[in-house]
Amino acid sequence: MNRNQPSPKQNLAIYIVGSILAFFVLYFLMGDGPGYKIAAFIVPPALIVYAIFSYCKEKKADSKAETLKPKIIDGSRFSSAEWREEYLQFALEHPLEAPDSRGMKYDMLKDYHQRKSLGMMFLCGFLLVLTIAAPIGYALDNEPIPDAWLWLPVFGIPLFGVLFYLPLRDYTGYPVRKWLRRSAERLDEYEESYMKGKKASYKENGVNLGAYHVFIHTDKKVAAIPYEDLTGAVKRVVRQKNYQNDLYANEEYRHYIDISADHEGSSFKISAELNEFQAEMIITELKKIIEHSSTPAQYDETFTNEIFT
Repeated sequence: MNRNQPSPKQNLAIYIVGSILAFFVLYFLMGDGPGYKIAAFIVPPALIVYAIFSYCKEKKADSKAETLKPKIIDGSRFSSAEWREEYLQFALEHPLEAPDSRGMKYDMLKDYHQRKSLGMMFLCGFLLVLTIAAPIGYALDNEPIPDAWLWLPVFGIPLFGVLFYLPLRDYTGYPVRKWLRRSAERLDEYEESYMKGKKASYKENGVNLGAYHVFIHTDKKVAAIPYEDLTGAVKRVVRQKNYQNDLYANEEYRHYIDISADHEGSSFKISAELNEFQAEMIITELKKIIEHSSTPAQYDETFTNEIFT
């Protein structure tokens, strides 16, 4: 179990004890109001029921994952008739795509135009404008500006400015633009190789099997690796368990392509997330180019924990 990952039994016990204490506080210590006494018989039992439901749901998911894990590692998961049928259907309907005719830069950058970044930009932009406009509104009405509104721009403009810049940076494809500046001397070579390739895109990630290079871009970095420098490639499946306030909510399996290379004596590795069928398509093509690892796939586990107060 990952360090600091919520413990199912421990958190179940904490929620049960906490709910019992909440019952006594609401019923005996919050006064004689009928609302508190009604809440005492509704809120704590509801918390206990939800905690037990979450615990049972997680144990069931863990049991299923223990069965699936060895099948992922030995490759039998991906060679089963059912999975192969789904894979072949996906490959038929969504084959590796040719890059956009408008060029390598445009083709890479369009993968970064994600709705989540756009939504954050609008939200933070609205809050930034509100922070500036509120004191101006008082001034235009010739009314005294409350002290709180005077200080709001001092803290709000830097805060919401940074929060606006971060999704803007993601939406405009900062990793690609940075890589293009650093690769200015070889752009013609990269452009030719990229435009002759086939690619798979998922979220902000893209893997392009070019004529002479494999191109990878993620939300953090971009790389163009000559085929002769490749030393290995493997699929990695990550089981991500998602918690809310230490209680299990759901999980997802995320699929990555891990590519390792050795360039001028320096070894490095880069990973890109794809969906499970795209990962299989890319790894199948890479097997034809490099000596592939004998391990069908690697397996890992991680978790997220959102705390709501």
